[in-house]
Amino acid sequence: MHVFINYKQKHNPDHEFAVYLEKHLRAEKHRVFRDESGMIPSEEWAQRLEDEILKCDALIAIVSNASLKSKWCLNEVDLAQENKKRILPIVMEDIDKSLKFQTFNPRFMLTHWYCATGDFGKDANALADVLRDDAGQRYVGLLQSVCAQHGVKDSSDLLEVLMQTLCFAHLSVALGIDHPYSDGLAGIIGPARSVAESVAKLSRLTASMDVHNVANSLMDGPSDSSMQQAWFSRRFTCLADVLSQAIGIWDRQGAIRRQRILEQVARENRSAAQSGETQEPSS
Repeated sequence: MHVFINYKQKHNPDHEFAVYLEKHLRAEKHRVFRDESGMIPSEEWAQRLEDEILKCDALIAIVSNASLKSKWCLNEVDLAQENKKRILPIVMEDIDKSLKFQTFNPRFMLTHWYCATGDFGKDANALADVLRDDAGQRYVGLLQSVCAQHGVKDSSDLLEVLMQTLCFAHLSVALGIDHPYSDGLAGIIGPARSVAESVAKLSRLTASMDVHNVANSLMDGPSDSSMQQAWFSRRFTCLADVLSQAIGIWDRQGAIRRQRILEQVARENRSAAQSGETQEPSS
């Protein structure tokens, strides 16, 4: 995940924990942005901070009385909230009553926040665990989120556009239609075949798991997990069938195109040979 660390510079333990957390999350293979290590002196830093927040998947807010008094820290949190970013607050100390009412509650009251223990390793591990869970949920909500961003109300529209595009690609390649992106369309076939093979393998895997769940259901009755597995299995099988049939279309159309090319070359060779035979020998 791409993580933005929001904290008050030069104020401890906030600053020390931000440095520790950055190293910890990088070791967990996350992409991490922290202003002090992620920027160079000549950069337009305000724009860079905004860009990084807009790109991040989650913002970890290291919250203290000092950070709640910092306009920059609060602006970063507000920008993340406006753009519906996942915000993970970790509260480093008891918050002053006035700050809690004026700045903390409006931003974090409806957000699940974590209370720091003072053990950097334990606290960093707790945040890393949340990010791991979030990474799984990202895939679940990705389609709906992207569709909403682009104003697409029905995600099935994407499949219709995809199938129409593939149909156009198939016909263009098979018929040898010449247009500016012929090479790109021809290049679709190899990657798509690889995807189809991968989905077929997943289909076989889910089918075997489905059989196992059916056997368990006969003994113990159907469980929620077995019903969910059956749901996935049916859809993987359907997707694998669609892709395998599409591959069959590509293969047939490719064979037709290759045959046409061979016939065209043969005609040109015969024409050239006949032209050579009719030429009179030079004196």
